[in-house]
Amino acid sequence: MAAMNWDGEPLVTVAVVPRETLSRTLTTLRSILAAARDDDAAQPFRLLCVDGGSEPALADELARFARTHGITLLRSEAWLTPNEARNLAWAEARTRYVVFVDNDVQVGRGWLDALVDAAERGSAALVGPLYLIGEPGTRTIHMAGGDLRLIDIDGRRGLHETHRFGNRPLDEVAQELRAGPTESVEFHVALVRRDLRDRLGPLDEGLRSSHEHLDLCLRVQALGEPILFEPASVVTYVPPPPFTGDDRRYFLMRWCRRWSRDGDARMAARWGLTDRRWLRASARWYERHRWMAYGRPPVNRRSHRRGMRTLATLERLAFRALDRVVEWLVVNPDLRRRQAARALPVQVVCEGRVLGERAARRELAVTP
Repeated sequence: MAAMNWDGEPLVTVAVVPRETLSRTLTTLRSILAAARDDDAAQPFRLLCVDGGSEPALADELARFARTHGITLLRSEAWLTPNEARNLAWAEARTRYVVFVDNDVQVGRGWLDALVDAAERGSAALVGPLYLIGEPGTRTIHMAGGDLRLIDIDGRRGLHETHRFGNRPLDEVAQELRAGPTESVEFHVALVRRDLRDRLGPLDEGLRSSHEHLDLCLRVQALGEPILFEPASVVTYVPPPPFTGDDRRYFLMRWCRRWSRDGDARMAARWGLTDRRWLRASARWYERHRWMAYGRPPVNRRSHRRGMRTLATLERLAFRALDRVVEWLVVNPDLRRRQAARALPVQVVCEGRVLGERAARRELAVTP
């Protein structure tokens, strides 16, 4: 496989964007550079990072790191949603492929070459890796390809989505994992062929909380373009907590009730989803996910013990009351500040350069 285009550009740009926290970006960038340093065959790539409104101390640290390590850094004063950040990166990229990486992911050796090789062999529009979940070194699968299709349920249109091998120990199913077609990938890490932007337009910035990967995969399916799963590329999604700095406020904004409801309605309208069970399941997921910001998951309401079921009900009612107060006192003012900051121009803090095994080895030898 050619590592460079005819004009000397590498085939791929790796774009790191915020997902649900802000403080972990440096860890993700170091992971990407370390993977390139440790792989003697690593192909050249450009590394781009979108800083979506991180606090001044972190912004300064990101700028120093980017200048030292040859990373293109885009800075917005506003807290960005993931699709807003991805669109900035997608517009900046000039390579055949863009690999979007959330800023709470760590990558394994050979992860990037495996994705690009799969795309080149299969002429794929999208390629997803094997997603693990947990602390680095974990062996629990988050997703190994997925099923995604529109279905009819009792005369109503619904959405069928599953994660293959979700929450299974990797050691139990490793021999069953096969590279090949899949119906969905997630944005934790996703290779996207850049020319899709010309055919589909930018990613939908109206999907501010969730469903952005579902929307893109359904649109690519509608084009008849291949979507592939590549288990030789292994990445790990490290969910919160802990939260530091502005993480908790950003997390609460990203998953706030207003954005969640708007995203559900937008997705339902675009794809004609009339099955209310999908919407109810989505609302329950948002609610449980927001519990992370308050320190622990809710009591399991399916417990067979009557006292535990009562406790779960009371706890859920208390959480919903607290959630509304926090949204009024914290999230809504943050949304107003974000709206004002969005009017400010995005800055190119520094221009990057082509990186590869030798470049990454040299750059990581310098500690900012």
